[in-house]
Amino acid sequence: RVMRVLVAEDDAMSRRLLQILLEQWGHEVVTAETGVKAWSLLEQEAFPLLITDWMMPEMDGLELIRRVRAADRLKYVYILLLTAKTLKEDLIRGMEAGANDYVTKPFDREELRVRLRAGERIVKLEQALSEQNRELHVIRKELEERVNARTLDLARTNEELRAEAAERQRGAKELAATQEKLVQSEREKREFYREVIRCVTKDKFHLVDRSEMPTEGELILDAPLNEIEDYPALRMELRRICAEHEMDSDLTGDFVLAVGEAATNAIKHAEKGRCLVYDTGDRLIARVEDNGSGIRTENLAPTILLPGFSTQVSMGMGYTIMLETVDRVWLSTGPEGTQVQLEKWIRPEDRPDPQFQATLDRFGDECQEEFTGMMNGIVGVEEADAPNEGDPEGGENPSDRPS
Repeated sequence: RVMRVLVAEDDAMSRRLLQILLEQWGHEVVTAETGVKAWSLLEQEAFPLLITDWMMPEMDGLELIRRVRAADRLKYVYILLLTAKTLKEDLIRGMEAGANDYVTKPFDREELRVRLRAGERIVKLEQALSEQNRELHVIRKELEERVNARTLDLARTNEELRAEAAERQRGAKELAATQEKLVQSEREKREFYREVIRCVTKDKFHLVDRSEMPTEGELILDAPLNEIEDYPALRMELRRICAEHEMDSDLTGDFVLAVGEAATNAIKHAEKGRCLVYDTGDRLIARVEDNGSGIRTENLAPTILLPGFSTQVSMGMGYTIMLETVDRVWLSTGPEGTQVQLEKWIRPEDRPDPQFQATLDRFGDECQEEFTGMMNGIVGVEEADAPNEGDPEGGENPSDRPS
């Protein structure tokens, strides 16, 4: 599918070079020589990708980016900032304004192409997930209706019992029982969300309590997430770790993207965040945690399942991107803070069947150990029954068996 790209560049030669390259790579290109003209085009037409220069007359690149991010009516736009500025402070300003990525000028053709590919993947992901938004909206509405109906029912019962409590002692006991039902209803509501989310995501997303968060493997990275400057340092460390484990470049990009989304949320909306990375041998597991206020129970389902939904000033795509780019996600959230754990297999071919793994997870650790012992016993019996090498009965040589 052809991707429409808007190029905002005041230098005619650079603008023409960008147009030629982008068209060679199969994109539909529209150009603007000023930020004002680019903004006018964005208000009239949809452009999934925007490449903008920083220094332009009338309206510079940063102001254009801020307007795009502030315009709620615009569809998601992936923004690549072109700049001759190389100071870290300048690059941070560009990212804080709302740019997704940047390329320094004069730009390298291959670097530009690689960064555009990353932008295309995110845009296509957003477009595909928006198609699911209608179905998820129906699910959200049904959940709200069921929860509201039950809450209204219990509230009505509670009110009736309060009136009876003034007349007799038995009414007070019934009121206390109803209040307990309300507390239980909140627990059931959270458990209901947990199961619905697990079902809708096909056992990929696990909503857990903090004490249930699994810890596997050896801790190989403990990085702070307090300032915006910690973000690029974390990305470099993640890419280094993936390279040391010989992870495929596309899988590396997915892993870095997902962890980056979680880290960005921790930096923007909380304090004293950190990122822990564990190595299990066949998987890399990243846990991003903070001490923020967490997600309210009634916002859990839409925050996780609805692309674009957010209770903060952001695009609200974080959990959507995580679900599409890693193999499993765990979330623990509450007043004590939030933990997001992301699991990525180093070699996808080693990953067990997801449905079989989900069944084992539901049995629990004791049943898994019993099942593993049973399978080891079967293997031991088969090896004991196999004829020895050189068996006169004509048994096959073990070295001749296919592995």
